[in-house]
Amino acid sequence: KASSKSKSKKKKPEIDVSEIGVLGDIASAVLMKILYAARMGRFDLIRPVSALASRITTWTRLCDRRLHRLVCYINSSLDNYQYMWVGDDPSKLEIALYCDADLAGDRTDGKSTSGIFLCAVGPKSFIPLAAISKKQTSVSRSTPEAELVALAHGIAKEGLPALDMWETILGRKLKVWLMEDNEAACRVVITGRNPNMRHASRTQRIDITWLNERFAEKSFQFINCPAEFQAADILTKHCTDARRWRRELNLMGIFEKG
Repeated sequence: KASSKSKSKKKKPEIDVSEIGVLGDIASAVLMKILYAARMGRFDLIRPVSALASRITTWTRLCDRRLHRLVCYINSSLDNYQYMWVGDDPSKLEIALYCDADLAGDRTDGKSTSGIFLCAVGPKSFIPLAAISKKQTSVSRSTPEAELVALAHGIAKEGLPALDMWETILGRKLKVWLMEDNEAACRVVITGRNPNMRHASRTQRIDITWLNERFAEKSFQFINCPAEFQAADILTKHCTDARRWRRELNLMGIFEKG
């Protein structure tokens, strides 16, 4: 009986990834509306929106399913809110920048994704400021190389501009506390070279040299951040573990109402 039941079960039809999707004509309008909300107060939506936006010109049936899944997640998480709290004197506030990257996360071309999360923190304060999820323009051969690209983008686009604003607001000199979980990437930035990444002089030479100069100027300082506390991880890859997903939401200040 068991064998007959198993034979009677029908296999789910596989999705033809080359077939044109039916939602391609309205995908841009839907994604841009979601992106506005994501940038304002739901940083957990930035990564899937960015990934789907890169497929607008090559929209397929698989993209239809991903967009439907995204909207279903939004509908099931309407009680999630972005929180901030301030309980310190301005003299105790500092700027923290979380940078992370996956390795060859895009299966179509093998490129990585940079995740960047900027916040102001204190002993009793947490102020989310900005988040970025951006597909890298070159293929990285190792995790440290992908992390270097994310570090350069984070410092240039978010870290240094934030210093100018917050030094004016707080009236004192600041530095960016760079939360990084890859020791090899940190060592390359500090020394400006790595014998195990000789090819980097041809691929990421500008990023490494520029980061090394900014580190020498003490514009930022590394803090060893364990992977389980890396707030930018949610901006680089998908997650199928509900408990881990909730923890990563909390790291970005996203909690259920109340």
